[in-house]
Amino acid sequence: NYVETARTAANNLKTNSHVKLITIGLSMENVTSGKQLLYDIADTDKDGNKMFYLAESASDLPNIMRQIIKTIMADATVFADVTDTVGDAFYPVDKTTGLPLSAGNMIDIEGRKTTDADKAAGVVQADGKTIKWVHQSIDQANGWHGTVYVKAKEDLIGGNAVKTNSEAEIKATSYKVSGTEKTFDESLIVDKLTSLKIDPPSPRVNVNELQFNNADTEWTVYLGTEVDPKEQIRKLYENIHVDEVVNEDGSLHYSLVPNSITDDRNDGVSGTQQTFAVAPVILEMIKADNALRGKYIKNNELDWDAFMTDALKSDGITMPYHPYGIEGEDSRIVISITKTIQDGEETDLVNRSPHPTAVVNDEDEIEKYVLTVKYYPDYDHVLPAGQGGWGTESYHTGTYGTMYQGHSAGNETSENTHIINCFAKKLEIRKTDQSGNMITADTATFVLYRKATDDELEDDSVEKVNLNGAAGDYVAVQTLTTDEGCVTTETLPLLSDDEPYYLVETRAPAGYMILAEPLKLTVDMTGYNTWTRLSDNSTSQTKPDPYELSNWQQEAAIKLWNPDGTAYDPAYTPVYDHINDTTSASTSYKIINNSGYELPHTGGAGTQMMYIIGALLTIIGGAGLVIRKRKRAA
Repeated sequence: NYVETARTAANNLKTNSHVKLITIGLSMENVTSGKQLLYDIADTDKDGNKMFYLAESASDLPNIMRQIIKTIMADATVFADVTDTVGDAFYPVDKTTGLPLSAGNMIDIEGRKTTDADKAAGVVQADGKTIKWVHQSIDQANGWHGTVYVKAKEDLIGGNAVKTNSEAEIKATSYKVSGTEKTFDESLIVDKLTSLKIDPPSPRVNVNELQFNNADTEWTVYLGTEVDPKEQIRKLYENIHVDEVVNEDGSLHYSLVPNSITDDRNDGVSGTQQTFAVAPVILEMIKADNALRGKYIKNNELDWDAFMTDALKSDGITMPYHPYGIEGEDSRIVISITKTIQDGEETDLVNRSPHPTAVVNDEDEIEKYVLTVKYYPDYDHVLPAGQGGWGTESYHTGTYGTMYQGHSAGNETSENTHIINCFAKKLEIRKTDQSGNMITADTATFVLYRKATDDELEDDSVEKVNLNGAAGDYVAVQTLTTDEGCVTTETLPLLSDDEPYYLVETRAPAGYMILAEPLKLTVDMTGYNTWTRLSDNSTSQTKPDPYELSNWQQEAAIKLWNPDGTAYDPAYTPVYDHINDTTSASTSYKIINNSGYELPHTGGAGTQMMYIIGALLTIIGGAGLVIRKRKRAA
């Protein structure tokens, strides 16, 4: 483009009325009489030589005309205003510091920011991306070169052979001949060619891919707790950020090495690194693509259910990535979700979430989800043959740079894992006498009840009972018989609506009295939730509202209650022997039985005593009747 500028100026000079037309003697060899005449009227060049050429024939004229133009231009200097607009994927920066240039900033011919107007060559225009050089001298041999340093915009994840320029304009403003500078009179110039807007073959660079961050979360919850992995996965997705090359205060996070073919990011790290979220970038990509917009946009927002449904498919979601017109048909971002779920646990993540946990596995997680966002920048289609690809476009790179500077962009992955663990506790019953000694000579039997569900209430085949002190109908879930004084329940899941269980003793050991009332049994979560926000590691006993990306650990206590609502605390036993860990460990309770009256053997001394007591009761009862009758008679 610089060569083309010089040619344009030459054409203008030949037709401008202000230019001194140089008379050149031209003589044909067979016109002897005119040779001397033309020689006499010919002008001289700058060295004093007569500009007189001989031609053997008309075929020599083209060579002579070339010499004429060369001679004319030898004494002319052209001045022009040059504007260059940085490509949309970049912004101009100071060569020395790498910091952004803003409207009104001045740079010298090599791209350094300066406040000295005498040294300034270019000025950043109001749009912040166009640089204008005023009154630049166009060298006939080498053209003109001005340098602008640029940086990729913060939301450009990365790309290969990205154009750094969008358009340029060269406008010839004046010329100098024999030491005198004059302006062009455009009205006298053929085709008015004093300016030329061009779309030059742009220098291209590789923009190294920015680093994605990752976040992992884990929930450990009690059996029956409702979990919503769909909500958590969405928060993981929204939390994926890209680590920038600048700090929050605008300074460089990595040292800048001007003219280097590598960005040297790993050296000189300092400050708090700037980041931006990937989700808004992907949202704009979806909106810009007709097919994707129809699938995943509802009310101008991301339809998360539809989006996640496709992300859960084997191939995930693939979308083209062409911000700022970056070329390469295969540049893309792929989003996928994989899940590993234990048998018996919920599998329909999209339509049945939140859902209660249904199984326990003390060794492995019961649900595991991996959200992967992967960037694949195209390399092959944008690079020409010989540069590792099969592109066909011929790229111009300019004088001062090597082709495809910077690291080639490669794949970048964000892998985020969400795990759900599930535990449940058991109740261990230790049958003791009033002194706290284990009753091992005989067994006791208990039945554990829970409230009947709506389906069970309508099913006549399900046996339902009423319990003292408990409203509604109940069904038996476990029957427990002590062995050597002990029995342990199966795991006790949470009941819906925080309903309690009821423990009913149906048989006491021989010589002991049955518990008169059911004991209420609860799985207590009060004060045992710990939510830890990933953003700042702050904790809360309740779910954050509005919800933030968090780890969640839920512990529990099994508690027994007396019929009057007080905590079951029999004498001679410690209060609540609980271990609030996230395992299926049992919680032990000593359940005391009071002794009954021991029945005597037949014919023994005990029999005689029973007769005496019976006779006394009969006499007392009869006397009472006589007295009462007499009172009524009176």
